[in-house]
Amino acid sequence: FRDRYGWAYRLDVDDRVAKALRSDMHWVLPGTDRRGRRVVVYNARALRQSKDLEALQKSLCLLLERITRDEETVRRGVVVVADCSGYSLSMLRKLSVVDARRGSDMVGDFPCRLRMIYAVNLPTLLSPVASFIRACLSKRQKDRLRVNVSLSKLADFDP
Repeated sequence: FRDRYGWAYRLDVDDRVAKALRSDMHWVLPGTDRRGRRVVVYNARALRQSKDLEALQKSLCLLLERITRDEETVRRGVVVVADCSGYSLSMLRKLSVVDARRGSDMVGDFPCRLRMIYAVNLPTLLSPVASFIRACLSKRQKDRLRVNVSLSKLADFDP
C-alpha cells in the first residue's frame, strides 16, 4: 500500500505526523484483552480538530508498526474500540474515497489480523450509515463488527 500512496517504507515523524500523534485519535491500551489481543482505541472526536487525515493515518500506521514488533500481537491480532461519541455527518464528509481506500489498504496489509471492531457511542443519526456499511460487508466481516455498543456493555463481550 505504501507504493500506491507514495508513503516511505520507513515513516518519518515530521511536524504533521507529530501533531497527529498528539491528537489522541489513536492509542493502544496497556496489556491485552481476555484473549491476549492488543486493543487499539480510535477516538473519532479528534477529527474535529484535524483536517489532515493522511497524517492521522500515518500516526495509526506508526502505532501498528510498533505493536506488531511483538510476535504474540501478530499471532493473536488486534481489537479496535472506536469511540464514535461526538461524531457527526459533517465529520464523515471529510473522509474522501482516497482516504477510505488508503485506510482500508493500510490495515489490510499489516501482518496482524483485525479480530474485532467495537463501535461505541455511535450517534443515532449515523445508524443508517453503519447499517449501509454492514450491508456491504462479507459475513466474516460482519461477525467482526459490533455497532452501537455502549461502554458499559463492552466489558460483557468476550472480544
